[in-house]
Amino acid sequence: MTAHDDTVNRLVVLLISNVTPAVIEEKADDFGLTPKQLKVAISEARRRITLAADFHRDTEIGTAYVRLNELFRRSLEIQDAKTALAAQRELNKLLRLYDGPTTADGIGAPERAGGVDASELQAIREHLEPLALGPADYPLRELARIAAERLRTVAPQIAKEDT
Repeated sequence: MTAHDDTVNRLVVLLISNVTPAVIEEKADDFGLTPKQLKVAISEARRRITLAADFHRDTEIGTAYVRLNELFRRSLEIQDAKTALAAQRELNKLLRLYDGPTTADGIGAPERAGGVDASELQAIREHLEPLALGPADYPLRELARIAAERLRTVAPQIAKEDT
């Protein structure tokens, strides 16, 4: 690692700790950089933060799944039931096993707990089904996803026609 990389890493930590670039720039001497060099380093730190945020959800879930299973296995090997149970609980959360079963409409317990009653869900379904977005037995959330995707595709065209 170069001195520049070390400086950028320090800046990443400061930026994610809510230290503003203005405050950092006031202390350019602490980094042994000119104000211009510090601005370039801050830009690089921001770029690295952005890259870190650009992750593939399925890959990260898979990684977490494998890690938790490995932690569970190792905990059982050394007879550490407390850690094994904690790993299992985290795995259950990751897999949403606590959410309860979903029904034919694709709505699980969390959605019901959120205050959406059955009549509201039925009204939504009645609006979406005539659009023939999928088979009649499609889960409601899938019909909504398809409708939203079509709107994203069509909305720019409609906006152009209105102008």
